[in-house]
Amino acid sequence: VSIMTSGGPFGSSRVLSYYMFEMALGEFGFRMGYGAAIAVVLFLIMMVFISGFIWKMWRDETERSAMFPRPIQDRSQPAQWLYTIALPIALILWLFPLLGVALTSLRPASDLAQGNYFGMPSGIAWENYVYIFTETPMAQYMINSLWVTIPTVIGAISLSLMTGFALAVYGFRANILVFFMFVAGNFVPFQILMVPVRDMTLQLGMYDTWYGLALFHIAFQTGFCTLFMRNFIKALPFELIEAARVEGVTEWRIFWYIVLPLMRPAIAALSVLVFTFIWNDFFWATVLTQ
Repeated sequence: VSIMTSGGPFGSSRVLSYYMFEMALGEFGFRMGYGAAIAVVLFLIMMVFISGFIWKMWRDETERSAMFPRPIQDRSQPAQWLYTIALPIALILWLFPLLGVALTSLRPASDLAQGNYFGMPSGIAWENYVYIFTETPMAQYMINSLWVTIPTVIGAISLSLMTGFALAVYGFRANILVFFMFVAGNFVPFQILMVPVRDMTLQLGMYDTWYGLALFHIAFQTGFCTLFMRNFIKALPFELIEAARVEGVTEWRIFWYIVLPLMRPAIAALSVLVFTFIWNDFFWATVLTQ
């Protein structure tokens, strides 16, 4: 990894996930505390964004009813007991690795050198956080990650909305074949595509550019997003579309004014999912940037 990539000129194409790897285990030396500190800071930032997203969804009664169709209070008593028991267990299991990262971020380098990876730290190393905010270009790499992630989310969601609408509404002859092609593309391992995709980016002059990385992310994510959107649109009442056609509404206005508003919960959920995939991506950031 260190031989194939170096982040481009002045770190212009190095994304944050790769920089965390470099900081913890890569060319900067064995500085796992610094890498863990960056991970904790990112976790806190994402928690702020996610909290704001959930708060907005709860303000809108339509989305809330779509996301949470049946409150736990309306379920049977055994289901409520199971929920009460399972929720703290799941929360502890989910938080356990995050707590480990938080402890590592506060662990002195001497503890790591002595093999103390899982025990309590011998001291609190606040200098790990001071270092990443004062001595590292973390802000630049975060901006680079956003430059790749946000266009990818917008592009993949926009394309999948249109392709999902076409596959769900129009019964053309090759409908099932095209849909199967989108589904089958999700089962192709990225490792198989690594060499041809890298050669293609070199031939197109997009190697080691943020837009080249974003375009290929859009291409790879559109298949899964189309599967998601097509199935969601397929479940919508088709009578709404037929009634609009009887009234003489054009297909574009049907998509924009009837289908798209009903897709808001699916768009929100899929956007968060795709954002997470691209933000945490390490493989393609390693292959398509230098």
